[in-house]
Amino acid sequence: MQVSAYLLGEYSHLLARRPRCSPKDIFVIIHEKLPTVSTPTISILLSTYAKILMHSQPPDPELQNQIWAIFNKYETCIDTEIQQRAVEYFALSRKGEALMDILVEMPKFPEREVYLSVGF
Repeated sequence: MQVSAYLLGEYSHLLARRPRCSPKDIFVIIHEKLPTVSTPTISILLSTYAKILMHSQPPDPELQNQIWAIFNKYETCIDTEIQQRAVEYFALSRKGEALMDILVEMPKFPEREVYLSVGF
């Protein structure tokens, strides 16, 4: 689930170009798993939600409100990692365009040869 959440956060905007695969559809599919995931996975899902929100252009007010409600819910979570993400993502998502600069897609890693020296 962690890998799926990460990949959807980074690349859901590419899927959203397909029919029946809007940011809202992607959110609904991944969000239904939230009650069953581990605490570290919740942190990743919050990042995914923020990125889905960022890629929803023009903004979908209903989706935005759903995601904001989740961030609000976790702002008082006992787990500090989850709490911090929820607070920060909620604040960032209210900044509009600034969110896009902060949560941009991860850059591609440069191709390079790997030289391993194994000496026993």
